[in-house]
Amino acid sequence: MNPTRRSGDTGGKQSVSLGYGRSRLPLREEFFRNFHLLAARAPLLPPSEDTFLQQRIARPIGSLPLRRILSPGDSVAVAISDVTRYSATEKFLPHLLRETDAAGVPRKRVTLFVARGTHRALSLEELRAVTGAELASGIRIEQSDPDGDTVFAGTTSRGTPVHICRTLMEHDRIVLTGTISFHYFAGFGGGRKALVPGCAGRKTAEATHFRIFRT
Repeated sequence: MNPTRRSGDTGGKQSVSLGYGRSRLPLREEFFRNFHLLAARAPLLPPSEDTFLQQRIARPIGSLPLRRILSPGDSVAVAISDVTRYSATEKFLPHLLRETDAAGVPRKRVTLFVARGTHRALSLEELRAVTGAELASGIRIEQSDPDGDTVFAGTTSRGTPVHICRTLMEHDRIVLTGTISFHYFAGFGGGRKALVPGCAGRKTAEATHFRIFRT
Protein backbone atom coordinates (compact mmCIF):
# COMPACT_ATOMS: atom_id res chain seq x y z
CA MET A 1 0.00 0.00 0.00
CA ASN A 2 1.24 3.43 -0.88
CA PRO A 3 -0.09 6.20 1.42
CA THR A 4 -0.21 9.65 -0.13
CA ARG A 5 -0.55 13.06 1.52
CA ARG A 6 -3.27 15.00 -0.24
CA SER A 7 -4.18 18.65 -0.15
CA GLY A 8 -7.64 20.12 -0.62
CA ASP A 9 -10.52 21.61 1.31
CA THR A 10 -9.68 19.76 4.52
CA GLY A 11 -9.12 22.74 6.81
CA GLY A 12 -5.38 22.10 6.96
CA LYS A 13 -5.81 18.48 8.00
CA GLN A 14 -4.00 15.59 6.40
CA SER A 15 -5.88 13.05 4.38
CA VAL A 16 -4.46 9.74 3.28
CA SER A 17 -5.44 7.33 0.56
CA LEU A 18 -4.28 3.76 0.10
CA GLY A 19 -3.75 1.91 -3.14
CA TYR A 20 -6.51 -0.65 -3.70
CA GLY A 21 -6.39 -2.60 -6.96
CA ARG A 22 -6.03 -0.04 -9.74
CA SER A 23 -7.67 2.77 -7.76
CA ARG A 24 -7.24 4.46 -4.39
CA LEU A 25 -9.47 4.57 -1.31
CA PRO A 26 -9.36 7.33 1.35
CA LEU A 27 -8.90 6.52 5.02
CA ARG A 28 -12.01 7.62 6.88
CA GLU A 29 -11.17 10.12 9.62
CA GLU A 30 -13.62 8.66 12.16
CA PHE A 31 -11.61 5.43 12.15
CA PHE A 32 -8.14 7.01 12.02
CA ARG A 33 -8.22 10.21 14.06
CA ASN A 34 -4.54 10.11 15.02
CA PHE A 35 -1.89 8.91 12.63
CA HIS A 36 1.61 9.73 11.45
CA LEU A 37 2.47 9.65 7.78
CA LEU A 38 5.84 7.91 7.29
CA ALA A 39 7.61 8.35 3.98
CA ALA A 40 10.74 6.54 2.87
CA ARG A 41 13.52 8.27 1.04
CA ALA A 42 13.24 8.03 -2.71
CA PRO A 43 15.41 5.12 -3.92
CA LEU A 44 18.39 5.74 -6.17
CA LEU A 45 17.21 4.68 -9.58
CA PRO A 46 19.29 4.13 -12.73
CA PRO A 47 19.01 6.95 -15.26
CA SER A 48 17.29 4.60 -17.71
CA GLU A 49 15.27 1.54 -16.70
CA ASP A 50 15.56 0.12 -20.21
CA THR A 51 19.35 0.48 -20.26
CA PHE A 52 19.62 -1.04 -16.78
CA LEU A 53 17.60 -4.12 -17.80
CA GLN A 54 19.70 -4.55 -20.91
CA GLN A 55 22.92 -4.40 -18.88
CA ARG A 56 21.72 -6.86 -16.21
CA ILE A 57 20.55 -9.46 -18.74
CA ALA A 58 23.77 -9.10 -20.74
CA ARG A 59 25.84 -9.51 -17.54
CA PRO A 60 23.94 -11.88 -15.22
CA ILE A 61 25.11 -12.81 -11.72
CA GLY A 62 26.70 -16.25 -11.37
CA SER A 63 26.16 -17.27 -14.98
CA LEU A 64 27.35 -16.72 -18.50
CA PRO A 65 25.01 -14.58 -20.62
CA LEU A 66 22.44 -16.49 -22.63
CA ARG A 67 24.16 -15.68 -25.91
CA ARG A 68 27.14 -17.76 -24.73
CA ILE A 69 25.04 -20.65 -23.41
CA LEU A 70 22.66 -21.18 -26.31
CA SER A 71 23.50 -22.65 -29.71
CA PRO A 72 21.83 -21.70 -33.02
CA GLY A 73 20.21 -25.14 -33.33
CA ASP A 74 18.63 -25.11 -29.87
CA SER A 75 14.91 -24.98 -29.26
CA VAL A 76 14.32 -22.60 -26.35
CA ALA A 77 11.37 -22.31 -23.96
CA VAL A 78 11.12 -19.16 -21.85
CA ALA A 79 8.87 -19.76 -18.83
CA ILE A 80 7.10 -16.56 -17.75
CA SER A 81 4.73 -15.69 -14.90
CA ASP A 82 0.98 -15.40 -15.34
CA VAL A 83 -1.15 -12.39 -14.31
CA THR A 84 -1.26 -13.47 -10.64
CA ARG A 85 2.50 -12.91 -10.27
CA TYR A 86 3.50 -9.58 -11.75
CA SER A 87 7.13 -9.84 -12.81
CA ALA A 88 7.54 -6.94 -15.28
CA THR A 89 7.80 -9.55 -18.04
CA GLU A 90 6.73 -7.04 -20.68
CA LYS A 91 9.78 -4.92 -19.75
CA PHE A 92 12.57 -7.50 -19.61
CA LEU A 93 11.31 -9.87 -22.31
CA PRO A 94 12.52 -7.82 -25.31
CA HIS A 95 16.05 -7.76 -23.86
CA LEU A 96 15.99 -11.48 -23.11
CA LEU A 97 14.91 -12.25 -26.67
CA ARG A 98 17.76 -10.12 -27.99
CA GLU A 99 20.06 -12.55 -26.19
CA THR A 100 18.49 -15.52 -28.01
CA ASP A 101 18.81 -13.54 -31.25
CA ALA A 102 22.49 -12.88 -30.52
CA ALA A 103 23.02 -16.62 -29.96
CA GLY A 104 21.71 -17.25 -33.47
CA VAL A 105 18.50 -18.94 -32.33
CA PRO A 106 15.70 -18.06 -34.79
CA ARG A 107 12.47 -16.77 -33.26
CA LYS A 108 10.59 -19.75 -34.71
CA ARG A 109 12.57 -21.97 -32.31
CA VAL A 110 11.66 -19.88 -29.25
CA THR A 111 8.46 -20.47 -27.26
CA LEU A 112 7.09 -18.27 -24.49
CA PHE A 113 5.61 -20.64 -21.94
CA VAL A 114 3.14 -19.19 -19.42
CA ALA A 115 3.84 -21.02 -16.15
CA ARG A 116 0.34 -20.83 -14.68
CA GLY A 117 0.55 -23.74 -12.23
CA THR A 118 -3.00 -24.70 -11.26
CA HIS A 119 -4.37 -21.24 -12.07
CA ARG A 120 -6.85 -20.76 -14.90
CA ALA A 121 -5.64 -20.12 -18.45
CA LEU A 122 -4.98 -16.51 -19.44
CA SER A 123 -7.28 -14.66 -21.82
CA LEU A 124 -5.95 -12.98 -24.96
CA GLU A 125 -6.07 -9.59 -23.24
CA GLU A 126 -4.13 -10.95 -20.27
CA LEU A 127 -1.54 -12.46 -22.61
CA ARG A 128 -1.12 -9.02 -24.19
CA ALA A 129 -0.62 -7.47 -20.76
CA VAL A 130 1.98 -10.07 -19.76
CA THR A 131 4.01 -10.28 -22.97
CA GLY A 132 3.68 -6.72 -24.23
CA ALA A 133 4.68 -6.17 -27.84
CA GLU A 134 6.02 -9.71 -28.24
CA LEU A 135 2.51 -11.13 -28.68
CA ALA A 136 2.04 -9.04 -31.82
CA SER A 137 5.43 -10.15 -33.17
CA GLY A 138 4.05 -13.61 -33.90
CA ILE A 139 6.29 -15.49 -31.46
CA ARG A 140 4.84 -18.81 -30.33
CA ILE A 141 3.11 -18.69 -26.94
CA GLU A 142 1.85 -21.68 -24.97
CA GLN A 143 0.33 -22.08 -21.53
CA SER A 144 1.12 -24.89 -19.13
CA ASP A 145 -1.74 -27.27 -18.38
CA PRO A 146 -1.65 -29.06 -15.00
CA ASP A 147 -4.09 -31.65 -16.33
CA GLY A 148 -2.40 -32.10 -19.71
CA ASP A 149 0.34 -34.45 -20.92
CA THR A 150 3.33 -34.56 -18.56
CA VAL A 151 6.73 -36.21 -18.26
CA PHE A 152 7.66 -38.01 -15.04
CA ALA A 153 11.06 -36.68 -13.95
CA GLY A 154 11.43 -38.77 -10.78
CA THR A 155 10.67 -38.50 -7.07
CA THR A 156 12.30 -36.04 -4.68
CA SER A 157 14.03 -37.03 -1.44
CA ARG A 158 10.84 -36.02 0.40
CA GLY A 159 8.66 -38.25 -1.71
CA THR A 160 7.17 -35.67 -4.08
CA PRO A 161 6.49 -37.09 -7.56
CA VAL A 162 7.72 -34.65 -10.22
CA HIS A 163 5.56 -34.41 -13.33
CA ILE A 164 6.42 -31.59 -15.77
CA CYS A 165 4.50 -30.45 -18.87
CA ARG A 166 5.72 -32.51 -21.81
CA THR A 167 5.74 -29.68 -24.35
CA LEU A 168 8.08 -27.68 -22.10
CA MET A 169 10.44 -30.61 -21.55
CA GLU A 170 10.71 -31.23 -25.30
CA HIS A 171 12.80 -28.06 -25.67
CA ASP A 172 16.61 -28.21 -25.63
CA ARG A 173 16.91 -25.25 -23.27
CA ILE A 174 14.48 -23.91 -20.67
CA VAL A 175 14.89 -20.36 -19.35
CA LEU A 176 13.04 -19.75 -16.07
CA THR A 177 11.99 -16.22 -15.11
CA GLY A 178 10.03 -14.68 -12.24
CA THR A 179 10.05 -12.21 -9.37
CA ILE A 180 12.43 -12.89 -6.47
CA SER A 181 10.19 -12.53 -3.42
CA PHE A 182 9.51 -14.25 -0.11
CA HIS A 183 7.35 -17.34 -0.47
CA TYR A 184 5.57 -19.32 2.20
CA PHE A 185 6.80 -22.78 1.17
CA ALA A 186 9.54 -22.25 -1.42
CA GLY A 187 11.51 -19.78 0.68
CA PHE A 188 11.85 -17.47 -2.29
CA GLY A 189 9.83 -17.10 -5.46
CA GLY A 190 11.64 -16.70 -8.74
CA GLY A 191 13.07 -18.97 -11.39
CA ARG A 192 12.66 -22.37 -9.77
CA LYS A 193 8.99 -21.78 -8.97
CA ALA A 194 8.39 -21.24 -12.68
CA LEU A 195 9.14 -24.95 -13.09
CA VAL A 196 7.43 -26.32 -9.97
CA PRO A 197 4.61 -25.62 -9.47
CA GLY A 198 4.50 -23.29 -12.51
CA CYS A 199 4.87 -25.94 -15.21
CA ALA A 200 4.12 -29.01 -13.11
CA GLY A 201 1.29 -31.49 -13.31
CA ARG A 202 -1.54 -31.13 -10.83
CA LYS A 203 -0.37 -34.00 -8.59
CA THR A 204 3.07 -32.43 -8.27
CA ALA A 205 1.67 -28.94 -7.61
CA GLU A 206 -0.71 -30.25 -4.95
CA ALA A 207 1.94 -32.40 -3.26
CA THR A 208 4.31 -29.42 -3.15
CA HIS A 209 1.73 -27.10 -1.62
CA PHE A 210 0.48 -29.67 0.89
CA ARG A 211 3.96 -30.07 2.35
CA ILE A 212 3.37 -26.91 4.41
CA PHE A 213 0.99 -28.98 6.57
CA ARG A 214 3.61 -31.64 7.30
CA THR A 215 6.41 -31.53 9.83
